[in-house]
Amino acid sequence: MIGWEFPPFMSGGLATHCFYLTRELAAQGVEIDFFMPKTKEPVSVPWMRVIQVDYSSFNEFGTKAEFREFGPYYSFCKKQARQGSKTPAEKDEARADPVGFDFFGAVRKYNCLCAQLVELYNSREPYDLIHCHDWITFQAGTEASRACRIPMVVTVHSTEYDRTGNLWPFDWILGIERSGTAVADLVLTVSNRMAGQLEKRFGVPKEKLRVFYNAIDAAPFDRKARREEFGFSADSKIVLYNARLSIQKGPEFFVRAAAKVAEKEPKARFIVSGSGDLLPRLTEMAVELGIADKIKFLGFTPFEEVPLLYAISDLYVLPSVSEPFGITVLEAMASGTPVIVSKTSGVSEIVKHCLTVDFWDVDEMAAKMIGVLRYAVLHDEMASNAKPEARRFSWDQVASETKWFYGEALARGVAHA
Repeated sequence: MIGWEFPPFMSGGLATHCFYLTRELAAQGVEIDFFMPKTKEPVSVPWMRVIQVDYSSFNEFGTKAEFREFGPYYSFCKKQARQGSKTPAEKDEARADPVGFDFFGAVRKYNCLCAQLVELYNSREPYDLIHCHDWITFQAGTEASRACRIPMVVTVHSTEYDRTGNLWPFDWILGIERSGTAVADLVLTVSNRMAGQLEKRFGVPKEKLRVFYNAIDAAPFDRKARREEFGFSADSKIVLYNARLSIQKGPEFFVRAAAKVAEKEPKARFIVSGSGDLLPRLTEMAVELGIADKIKFLGFTPFEEVPLLYAISDLYVLPSVSEPFGITVLEAMASGTPVIVSKTSGVSEIVKHCLTVDFWDVDEMAAKMIGVLRYAVLHDEMASNAKPEARRFSWDQVASETKWFYGEALARGVAHA
């Protein structure tokens, strides 16, 4: 399996998906080597071998290679540290340090090295197939599949159209997505909405497409927490946003709706959890809209701390412009937190006990937020129904479906020359 992120190094649902899917696949007898970029701190889990790719990764094969720190998450950590700089000297040093900004260069380098490393491991103990996650791994999978002469399957969690709100997609990324899904033996995706997009935009034949929805591991979402620990009064009404701060996820619509809610509900307070390029604009908006004292921007929340946010929140809102699935919706529901989600989300295909809105309709969004916060009967009814509904979607079922998917790919007997 080839990935780009894995907890604790993560930026969204792809890492969560890989964590739980591999754990349950291993429990069902699938042996996995998980390839991912090198991180500053090593990544290790008991159910599979995690192989972190950089130049030093070739040393055990007797290949001479200069050791270099490589990997987007090493860069990501440095960038996060720089963003936290406090003194003028630290800020000047941050501006002078370019590490972490050559994203496309890092992707090319990772894919090239990863393909070579997969081939070397395959020469020792042959693999049955390769499973790639999203465009960022497709080139490595394609080259390794050809070199090893084994099938390749891919999971498409999102496309460049989704990530950019269909406003300014990069042709280079679209080309990789199009070619990767074309050469893959089978294509797995996370919602019917996503499958339709792959068929329409990339010409993926229906017979190659399979839809397996994401799921939830309910255990971490039984956490309890006091809102005072986060600096809120006990009687405050907390509305949470937890996603990347990018155009795809619609955080600007959340902030605009929050301002309307604050006018009607004086005890309403808002949490924005996540990092991304829209953070400066969002903080400016909070000031312009007069809610800077009622909204907290937490930055990126670590994997293990996210359940605490749901535990203290009265409502979770995900107003994505384009959301292939939306694992955080299941997380909130499993915590017993009522949810409002945009109609342009894959998760809305499978859950009933949530409210839906058009992402752009901030008046309607605010009205529904106020309704949940103001009327205890509505809040409690949504919470009590959401919890058991979300917990029906289990990762062991997803793993069973994925095993069948692997078997189908192998049964087709498709091998590259």
